[in-house]
Amino acid sequence: MLWQRLCAAAAVVAVMGAAVPVSSALADTTPAASVPPASVPPGVGSAVLTFVPPAVGPITVNIGPTIIGGKVISPGVYVVMPGASLPPINWTLPPFSLPPR
Repeated sequence: MLWQRLCAAAAVVAVMGAAVPVSSALADTTPAASVPPASVPPGVGSAVLTFVPPAVGPITVNIGPTIIGGKVISPGVYVVMPGASLPPINWTLPPFSLPPR
């Protein structure tokens, strides 16, 4: 009897967890720009490596109110954060030469 109630309660909790979202979060993401591969003249030179960090658009989070027993415990939260991006980072490797074959 206890086992059946436990299984039924677990099934209800699983369905409620999948069906009722507690909060919603939205984020606009932009793909990183494609960077051409580092070019090095054959035999001698130095490579310039470029890293383009990801950029994130504005993030919005909306959490509804918490109501327990008909009483509002928390009125809910609405937060908007502006987008963020960093400039590309370039590295120049020291000059090098390839040994002859």
